[in-house]
Amino acid sequence: MQSEYPNILAFMHLYKCGGTTFNWALQNAFPSRVLYCENKDSSGSRIDIEKFISYTSLDSLKKYSAVSSHLIDYKCLSEFSVVTTILRDPLSRLVSAYNFDFYRSMFTGTFDQYIDIYVNMMSKALGSEFINLLSSSDSRCALFLEDLDLSIIYLESMIKLYGYDVNLAFPSLRLNISKGKVPQAVSKHVLTDDQKKRFRFLNRDDIDLYRQQSEFFKATLPKLCGDIDSSRREFSTRKLLADEKMSLIKSYGQGPAHFVYI
Repeated sequence: MQSEYPNILAFMHLYKCGGTTFNWALQNAFPSRVLYCENKDSSGSRIDIEKFISYTSLDSLKKYSAVSSHLIDYKCLSEFSVVTTILRDPLSRLVSAYNFDFYRSMFTGTFDQYIDIYVNMMSKALGSEFINLLSSSDSRCALFLEDLDLSIIYLESMIKLYGYDVNLAFPSLRLNISKGKVPQAVSKHVLTDDQKKRFRFLNRDDIDLYRQQSEFFKATLPKLCGDIDSSRREFSTRKLLADEKMSLIKSYGQGPAHFVYI
Protein backbone atom coordinates (compact mmCIF):
# COMPACT_ATOMS: atom_id res chain seq x y z
CA MET A 1 0.00 0.00 0.00
CA GLN A 2 1.65 3.25 -1.12
CA SER A 3 1.54 6.23 1.25
CA GLU A 4 0.62 9.71 0.05
CA TYR A 5 4.28 10.67 0.01
CA PRO A 6 6.08 7.34 -0.49
CA ASN A 7 9.78 7.03 0.31
CA ILE A 8 10.80 6.62 -3.32
CA LEU A 9 14.44 7.61 -3.68
CA ALA A 10 17.53 7.98 -1.49
CA PHE A 11 20.72 9.61 -2.77
CA MET A 12 24.14 8.99 -1.24
CA HIS A 13 25.88 12.21 -2.25
CA LEU A 14 29.60 11.79 -2.94
CA TYR A 15 31.79 14.88 -2.79
CA LYS A 16 32.44 16.47 -6.21
CA CYS A 17 30.41 13.89 -8.13
CA GLY A 18 27.56 15.96 -9.54
CA GLY A 19 25.43 16.00 -6.41
CA THR A 20 24.40 19.65 -6.73
CA THR A 21 22.82 18.93 -10.10
CA PHE A 22 21.13 15.81 -8.77
CA ASN A 23 19.77 17.70 -5.75
CA TRP A 24 18.20 20.22 -8.15
CA ALA A 25 16.51 17.35 -9.98
CA LEU A 26 15.25 15.93 -6.69
CA GLN A 27 13.73 19.24 -5.64
CA ASN A 28 12.16 19.70 -9.06
CA ALA A 29 10.67 16.20 -8.99
CA PHE A 30 9.56 16.30 -5.35
CA PRO A 31 8.92 19.95 -4.34
CA SER A 32 9.29 20.41 -0.57
CA ARG A 33 9.41 16.64 -0.09
CA VAL A 34 13.20 16.15 -0.03
CA LEU A 35 15.13 15.71 3.22
CA TYR A 36 18.68 17.03 2.86
CA CYS A 37 20.36 15.73 6.00
CA GLU A 38 23.90 15.91 7.33
CA ASN A 39 25.56 14.94 10.58
CA LYS A 40 25.74 17.81 13.07
CA ASP A 41 28.90 16.18 14.39
CA SER A 42 31.68 17.89 12.43
CA SER A 43 34.05 14.91 12.75
CA GLY A 44 33.02 13.61 9.33
CA SER A 45 31.32 10.51 10.70
CA ARG A 46 28.17 9.04 9.16
CA ILE A 47 24.63 9.65 10.34
CA ASP A 48 23.93 6.38 12.13
CA ILE A 49 20.65 4.52 12.35
CA GLU A 50 19.95 5.61 15.94
CA LYS A 51 20.25 9.31 15.11
CA PHE A 52 18.19 8.92 11.97
CA ILE A 53 15.37 7.04 13.68
CA SER A 54 15.36 9.54 16.53
CA TYR A 55 14.98 12.47 14.11
CA THR A 56 12.47 10.87 11.78
CA SER A 57 10.26 9.76 14.66
CA LEU A 58 9.79 13.45 15.44
CA ASP A 59 9.70 14.68 11.84
CA SER A 60 7.89 11.81 10.15
CA LEU A 61 9.83 10.21 7.32
CA LYS A 62 6.56 9.48 5.52
CA LYS A 63 6.23 13.10 4.44
CA TYR A 64 9.39 12.80 2.34
CA SER A 65 9.66 11.26 -1.12
CA ALA A 66 13.45 11.52 -1.22
CA VAL A 67 16.48 11.94 1.00
CA SER A 68 19.95 13.22 0.13
CA SER A 69 23.04 13.10 2.32
CA HIS A 70 26.83 13.16 1.99
CA LEU A 71 27.45 10.88 4.93
CA ILE A 72 24.64 8.57 5.98
CA ASP A 73 24.78 4.94 6.99
CA TYR A 74 23.09 2.78 4.38
CA LYS A 75 21.04 1.14 7.12
CA CYS A 76 19.08 4.40 7.45
CA LEU A 77 17.72 4.05 3.93
CA SER A 78 15.96 0.68 4.05
CA GLU A 79 12.50 2.29 3.72
CA PHE A 80 13.30 3.79 0.31
CA SER A 81 12.35 1.91 -2.84
CA VAL A 82 15.52 2.89 -4.70
CA VAL A 83 18.92 3.97 -3.36
CA THR A 84 21.52 5.47 -5.68
CA THR A 85 24.78 7.37 -5.85
CA ILE A 86 26.86 9.06 -8.56
CA LEU A 87 30.39 7.83 -9.19
CA ARG A 88 33.07 9.77 -11.03
CA ASP A 89 36.40 8.84 -12.58
CA PRO A 90 38.47 8.66 -9.35
CA LEU A 91 41.38 10.80 -10.53
CA SER A 92 39.09 13.45 -12.02
CA ARG A 93 37.13 13.53 -8.77
CA LEU A 94 40.28 13.99 -6.68
CA VAL A 95 41.53 16.85 -8.87
CA SER A 96 38.13 18.56 -8.72
CA ALA A 97 37.97 18.12 -4.94
CA TYR A 98 41.44 19.61 -4.49
CA ASN A 99 40.63 22.62 -6.65
CA PHE A 100 37.35 23.21 -4.83
CA ASP A 101 38.89 22.84 -1.37
CA PHE A 102 41.83 25.03 -2.31
CA TYR A 103 39.54 27.73 -3.63
CA ARG A 104 37.53 27.71 -0.41
CA SER A 105 40.73 27.65 1.72
CA MET A 106 39.68 24.33 3.25
CA PHE A 107 43.02 22.87 2.19
CA THR A 108 46.11 25.00 1.67
CA GLY A 109 48.69 22.29 1.04
CA THR A 110 50.03 20.90 -2.20
CA PHE A 111 48.28 18.46 -4.48
CA ASP A 112 50.89 15.84 -3.57
CA GLN A 113 49.86 16.17 0.07
CA TYR A 114 46.20 15.94 -0.92
CA ILE A 115 46.83 12.67 -2.77
CA ASP A 116 48.32 11.12 0.34
CA ILE A 117 45.53 12.26 2.69
CA TYR A 118 42.32 11.75 0.71
CA VAL A 119 42.40 8.08 -0.28
CA ASN A 120 39.51 5.92 -1.60
CA MET A 121 36.99 8.58 -0.61
CA MET A 122 34.11 7.21 -2.68
CA SER A 123 34.41 3.70 -1.25
CA LYS A 124 34.75 4.98 2.29
CA ALA A 125 31.71 7.26 2.03
CA LEU A 126 29.45 4.57 0.56
CA GLY A 127 30.49 1.73 2.85
CA SER A 128 30.88 -1.95 2.05
CA GLU A 129 27.24 -2.90 2.74
CA PHE A 130 25.88 -0.62 0.00
CA ILE A 131 28.72 -1.39 -2.42
CA ASN A 132 28.11 -5.14 -2.10
CA LEU A 133 24.47 -4.64 -3.13
CA LEU A 134 25.19 -2.62 -6.26
CA SER A 135 25.66 -5.59 -8.59
CA SER A 136 23.09 -7.86 -6.98
CA SER A 137 20.00 -5.71 -6.40
CA ASP A 138 17.39 -4.32 -8.77
CA SER A 139 16.79 -1.34 -6.47
CA ARG A 140 20.33 -0.15 -5.63
CA CYS A 141 22.46 1.37 -8.38
CA ALA A 142 25.45 3.54 -9.23
CA LEU A 143 25.20 6.36 -11.77
CA PHE A 144 28.09 8.04 -13.57
CA LEU A 145 28.93 11.71 -13.87
CA GLU A 146 30.68 11.10 -17.19
CA ASP A 147 27.31 10.25 -18.77
CA LEU A 148 24.78 11.70 -16.38
CA ASP A 149 22.00 11.90 -19.00
CA LEU A 150 22.07 8.17 -19.65
CA SER A 151 22.54 7.46 -15.95
CA ILE A 152 19.37 9.37 -15.07
CA ILE A 153 17.45 7.59 -17.82
CA TYR A 154 18.62 4.33 -16.23
CA LEU A 155 17.53 5.48 -12.77
CA GLU A 156 14.11 6.65 -13.96
CA SER A 157 13.59 3.24 -15.59
CA MET A 158 14.50 1.50 -12.33
CA ILE A 159 12.10 3.67 -10.33
CA LYS A 160 9.35 2.92 -12.86
CA LEU A 161 9.64 -0.77 -11.95
CA TYR A 162 8.19 0.23 -8.57
CA GLY A 163 5.24 2.01 -10.14
CA TYR A 164 6.49 5.60 -10.00
CA ASP A 165 6.89 7.80 -13.10
CA VAL A 166 9.49 10.35 -11.97
CA ASN A 167 11.03 13.14 -14.06
CA LEU A 168 14.64 13.69 -12.92
CA ALA A 169 15.74 15.79 -15.89
CA PHE A 170 18.16 18.55 -14.90
CA PRO A 171 19.16 21.82 -16.61
CA SER A 172 21.63 21.61 -19.47
CA LEU A 173 23.65 24.40 -17.82
CA ARG A 174 25.91 23.35 -14.97
CA LEU A 175 24.76 24.38 -11.51
CA ASN A 176 28.05 24.22 -9.63
CA ILE A 177 31.07 25.51 -11.52
CA SER A 178 34.36 26.07 -9.71
CA LYS A 179 36.68 25.89 -12.73
CA GLY A 180 38.43 29.18 -13.33
CA LYS A 181 37.94 30.40 -9.77
CA VAL A 182 41.02 28.64 -8.38
CA PRO A 183 44.19 30.77 -8.73
CA GLN A 184 46.46 27.72 -8.95
CA ALA A 185 44.10 25.09 -10.30
CA VAL A 186 45.55 21.63 -10.84
CA SER A 187 44.67 19.94 -14.12
CA LYS A 188 44.45 16.19 -14.55
CA HIS A 189 46.31 16.54 -17.83
CA VAL A 190 49.49 18.04 -16.34
CA LEU A 191 50.01 15.55 -13.52
CA THR A 192 53.35 13.78 -13.53
CA ASP A 193 53.68 10.05 -14.10
CA ASP A 194 54.82 9.67 -10.49
CA GLN A 195 51.70 11.45 -9.21
CA LYS A 196 49.44 9.23 -11.32
CA LYS A 197 51.29 6.10 -10.21
CA ARG A 198 51.00 7.04 -6.54
CA PHE A 199 47.32 7.84 -6.99
CA ARG A 200 46.64 4.43 -8.59
CA PHE A 201 48.53 2.64 -5.82
CA LEU A 202 46.66 4.41 -3.02
CA ASN A 203 43.17 4.33 -4.57
CA ARG A 204 42.75 0.75 -5.71
CA ASP A 205 39.36 0.42 -4.01
CA ASP A 206 37.88 3.44 -5.78
CA ILE A 207 39.39 2.45 -9.11
CA ASP A 208 37.99 -1.09 -8.82
CA LEU A 209 34.59 0.23 -7.70
CA TYR A 210 34.36 2.57 -10.69
CA ARG A 211 35.49 -0.10 -13.17
CA GLN A 212 33.23 -2.85 -11.87
CA GLN A 213 30.14 -0.65 -11.69
CA SER A 214 30.82 0.79 -15.16
CA GLU A 215 30.88 -2.71 -16.59
CA PHE A 216 27.69 -3.68 -14.74
CA PHE A 217 25.95 -0.49 -15.89
CA LYS A 218 26.81 -1.11 -19.55
CA ALA A 219 25.65 -4.73 -19.32
CA THR A 220 22.27 -4.01 -17.70
CA LEU A 221 21.42 -0.75 -19.48
CA PRO A 222 19.86 -2.22 -22.68
CA LYS A 223 17.66 -4.62 -20.69
CA LEU A 224 16.30 -1.87 -18.45
CA CYS A 225 16.02 1.08 -20.84
CA GLY A 226 15.21 -0.38 -24.27
CA ASP A 227 15.76 2.06 -27.16
CA ILE A 228 18.66 4.18 -25.87
CA ASP A 229 18.74 6.68 -28.75
CA SER A 230 15.04 7.43 -28.44
CA SER A 231 15.37 7.78 -24.66
CA ARG A 232 18.26 10.23 -25.07
CA ARG A 233 16.27 12.42 -27.45
CA GLU A 234 13.27 12.52 -25.14
CA PHE A 235 15.50 13.28 -22.16
CA SER A 236 17.18 16.15 -24.01
CA THR A 237 13.76 17.72 -24.56
CA ARG A 238 13.03 17.49 -20.85
CA LYS A 239 16.38 19.09 -20.04
CA LEU A 240 15.44 22.12 -22.14
CA LEU A 241 12.24 22.45 -20.13
CA ALA A 242 14.33 22.20 -16.94
CA ASP A 243 16.44 25.15 -18.14
CA GLU A 244 13.35 27.34 -17.86
CA LYS A 245 13.02 26.43 -14.17
CA MET A 246 16.69 26.61 -13.26
CA SER A 247 16.68 30.03 -11.60
CA LEU A 248 13.68 29.14 -9.44
CA ILE A 249 15.50 26.51 -7.40
CA LYS A 250 19.08 26.95 -8.54
CA SER A 251 20.70 26.79 -5.13
CA TYR A 252 18.45 24.27 -3.43
CA GLY A 253 20.35 21.51 -1.65
CA GLN A 254 23.76 23.04 -2.34
CA GLY A 255 24.76 24.16 1.09
CA PRO A 256 24.15 24.45 4.83
CA ALA A 257 21.12 26.73 4.48
CA HIS A 258 19.16 23.82 3.07
CA PHE A 259 20.52 21.01 5.26
CA VAL A 260 18.89 19.44 8.30
CA TYR A 261 21.55 18.55 10.85
CA ILE A 262 20.90 15.33 12.70
